[in-house]
Amino acid sequence: MTIDWRSERVGRTRGAAIAGALAIGFGAATQTGTALLLGIPIVGYVLLNRLNTGTAPEIECDRELDQHHPLPGRDVTVTVTIRNVGTDDVPDLRLVDGVPDSLAVVDGSPRAGLSIPAGDSASFSYTVRARRGDHRFERLTAISRNLTGSVRSRADVSIESTLSCRVRADTYGLDDRASSIAGAMDTAKGGSGVEFHSLREYDTSDPASRIDWRRLAAGGDLTTIQYRETNAAFVQFVIDRRSTIDRSFSSSEMTHRENTSYAAELLTEMLVENNHYVGLSSYGKKRNHILPANGDDQWLRLQRVFEEMTSIGAGSAPAPRRTRDDPTSVADELVALLPSYTQFTLVSPLFDDTFVDYARRLQAHDRAVIVVSPRPSTVRTNGQRIMLSERALRIDELRRHDVTVLDWDTDDPLPFFLERRFGVTA
Repeated sequence: MTIDWRSERVGRTRGAAIAGALAIGFGAATQTGTALLLGIPIVGYVLLNRLNTGTAPEIECDRELDQHHPLPGRDVTVTVTIRNVGTDDVPDLRLVDGVPDSLAVVDGSPRAGLSIPAGDSASFSYTVRARRGDHRFERLTAISRNLTGSVRSRADVSIESTLSCRVRADTYGLDDRASSIAGAMDTAKGGSGVEFHSLREYDTSDPASRIDWRRLAAGGDLTTIQYRETNAAFVQFVIDRRSTIDRSFSSSEMTHRENTSYAAELLTEMLVENNHYVGLSSYGKKRNHILPANGDDQWLRLQRVFEEMTSIGAGSAPAPRRTRDDPTSVADELVALLPSYTQFTLVSPLFDDTFVDYARRLQAHDRAVIVVSPRPSTVRTNGQRIMLSERALRIDELRRHDVTVLDWDTDDPLPFFLERRFGVTA
């Protein structure tokens, strides 16, 4: 690694030179020994600074991430190591690592001051919190001074490091009403399929291929083999994308909207990979409707929507105010577009009644409804505690009306939460 240093002399001895010359001149003119003794070391220090030009340090830099592909919201430790490969000591080296603007530092500092003997190394660490997307680290800024501080050298060191934060598939529970097409979802009932389920009495309408000929040949009754029926589900996700939830309880945490998008993307990916029919609707300033379908093309369509959500992201300008949509009328419109066997999965932090009304309206249409609700793990103010208390009341109301609510603590990795919730290992 070749580092291009830019050196400059720091004019910090000009005042000392003037003071030393005045002291010596005053001592010579007045024949005062004290003034001469005071001026001589000052002038000596100035001469040392002038003669000591210093050389740029010979160092090698490395940056290591303990995870390159974390889940959103996970903490990633970054360690920067500096090796002095030259023959001279580096007495004063100051460093500032190039943390991506999109990542928050939650522990430690990306700044450090080091002194490294020749042939030795030193390091410092800090922790960032992962957010969805690809985050490329910027250059490391290094500033070195010689022993007297008269020469300062600066370099911007390029170290290739990228933190890629993506979701992965995991387990998810589906309502029986969401199953209508022979496909990938195992059910508890017997029918056509490939895995043996049970035997039943033969019916004249049964095809010959389903008859248990071995049992008949052994002198048994005429029976029909039933196989475990596999069904594909129709699932429509409705994601809360309102600007009012584009905030967090702490600047170091993902916003409520980011957590909502993350949960929806993980679940949709899992279902599509298992050949279910998945659609997506967003509820906010901009509403998208992708009707349920399966296959690679559908996943690409869904990914484009999630990428657009990321590009909007936290920190964007607030959306202009507009008249609040009635969630019941929006639910009516969506129900009219979809088959009656569609299951709806609503993803929202539930900080107001909007998605409660949405879920109740879907339930009034006799639709299966699941609500996935991210819950912030860090509470710092009384206002935040009140928000969570009101949210808990909304969850209780939904559950009293037989709506399944998955209350996800965002400090708990979502795949592990789903594994415990449904008892299936990813």
